[in-house]
Amino acid sequence: MKPNILNPTPYLLMLIYYLLPVIQKVDSGSNTSQVYIFLREEETAVGNVILSSSRTMYIAKVYAKRGIYSVLIEEPIEPSPEFFYPENMYSMPKSIKYFSLNEHTGLMKVNERLDFDNPEMEAAGCVRNEAKETLKLLQQNSLPAFKTAEYCCFPVEIISGGEERLALHVCIEDINDNAPEWSLQSATVMDLNKNSSLMALSIPENLPLDSAIDIPSATDRDSGVNSALTYEIWPDTPEFDVVWNASTSKLCLYIRKELDRETESSYNFTIIAHDGGLESKSGSVSLAISVEDVNDNDPVFEESTYIVTIPEDTNILTPIIQVNATDSDLGINADISYSISTLTDPEFSQMFSIDDKTGWISLEKELDFENYKQISLTIAATDLGEIPRQSTCLVEINLTDVNDNAPKLLFEPGSLTNNALVPENEIAGRIVAVFTVVDEDSGANADTTCWIKSVIKEKVNLNSKIGAGSMNEKENFKMEAGKVEEEIDTIDIENYFKLELMALPFAKVYQLSTVAIFDREVGSKYCVGITCADTGAPSLNTTGYVLVRIQDVNDQAPQFPNRHFTFRLPENQPTGKVLFKLTANDLDEGKIDWASFTQFFSTYKPFIEDDPHSIIF
Repeated sequence: MKPNILNPTPYLLMLIYYLLPVIQKVDSGSNTSQVYIFLREEETAVGNVILSSSRTMYIAKVYAKRGIYSVLIEEPIEPSPEFFYPENMYSMPKSIKYFSLNEHTGLMKVNERLDFDNPEMEAAGCVRNEAKETLKLLQQNSLPAFKTAEYCCFPVEIISGGEERLALHVCIEDINDNAPEWSLQSATVMDLNKNSSLMALSIPENLPLDSAIDIPSATDRDSGVNSALTYEIWPDTPEFDVVWNASTSKLCLYIRKELDRETESSYNFTIIAHDGGLESKSGSVSLAISVEDVNDNDPVFEESTYIVTIPEDTNILTPIIQVNATDSDLGINADISYSISTLTDPEFSQMFSIDDKTGWISLEKELDFENYKQISLTIAATDLGEIPRQSTCLVEINLTDVNDNAPKLLFEPGSLTNNALVPENEIAGRIVAVFTVVDEDSGANADTTCWIKSVIKEKVNLNSKIGAGSMNEKENFKMEAGKVEEEIDTIDIENYFKLELMALPFAKVYQLSTVAIFDREVGSKYCVGITCADTGAPSLNTTGYVLVRIQDVNDQAPQFPNRHFTFRLPENQPTGKVLFKLTANDLDEGKIDWASFTQFFSTYKPFIEDDPHSIIF
């Protein structure tokens, strides 16, 4: 029958050995018994009785007589009156501060808290692993509670009455009474509470897979299996794994999945450390990971192609369009500078500029729809990272035509110019000019119509010398001042010339031809004004002139001012003296043939002056 518990608080495991084969000092014929008592440290409170010397000595003798080598007593031995001998005195030759022995009753009590993990225990004489062989025997007896436990033992000798001796070993079992904990001294760590700490860690996002980062490990003040730690991450985070490296005695955080700060900039989880005790204890540390930015992203434009339409008469320095790019990196890795890429046609690059910070594109040179209808710019966005990254977009600038070009009259080919010669008296229908009308605008701005606007006729002046002067071309073929000119009424223009559009597929070609028989003596030159206008709004027009000269035919006889001339001359006029001057006019061109005229004079030989219209006698 098992004895009753002396004190309900502590539990004693009393192992009594005698004649132990592995301990050669024990002799069955001596008065000394050897006893091992095992105490669970936290279950033995200060002041508790752990041993009755008299009863222990008695039980040792009883079991020795039976030849029992090992006895396991799971409960403390309760002191009984029959084991109380007032005449006996008990003593411990060597005192231990953790225990006290009543010299009269022989009861041993705990003086101070027993803690296997307290280094002062070893300093006070508690020898570790002294019960190693004992544990082997216990294991053979299938005591699983002691399979992995560690102990330290105080060797104590108790003497009763000066004769009987008890070799006692008070063994303190290491129980799992300490949880793992982190001692973090880094400035990045902040203690949260007694059992939890916060560890902050910054890592670059471009760390390769399976990279290992050393982090502080937990410690457990227990021993043996109770201090053997395993680690886990909670909640499970696929990007990370925590592994204890036994060869380096380091705790490592491994990268198991590629990091991307732009997708996940931070991680927060808990690392839990479990010890190896049967009733495992755990400790934890909160880990806050900040993913550092690496310049691993190109700038991205909002549009791959920007399209803008502007009129060709847009003023210089006018902002045209703004491009915008963003970079998902941070800091200078996300700062963007804009430029016109070298991929752009150099001529176009000079026509525009871009603000490197805002992305606004402005006009730098005048535009001309007639030269470029569409302009393509390649715009580059470059971040300011240590190793810059760049991307490009396309800007398509479409020009709209503005009616800024008047039609032009091009006389072609070179043999047909805006000067024509028409013989007088020739039948109508001679082509005097052929020209192409072009307008560098487009659409309605280039749709043209031409007509004869005016005809100015130069008459032969009968009061002037025949052949003197000419109708010179001036700018825009205006008539020279001082001539006898007549502008033909609009209603009569069609009686002189007609303008016809020739049926050609790719160009507007007009021909100007005569519709009248001309008399040079009526009109020697005709200045024909031709106006071409486009249909733009407002309409622009150009007037060109064709100078038509009437070629003379000798169809007019010279005429004297009078049919009869009478001159009175005094006699005896010296030779060579001018008597009179005879003048004649001929509406035709050229000189009068005075040589044949002088043949009619037999007495006086007239002579001809430089004036082709006069003869002097």
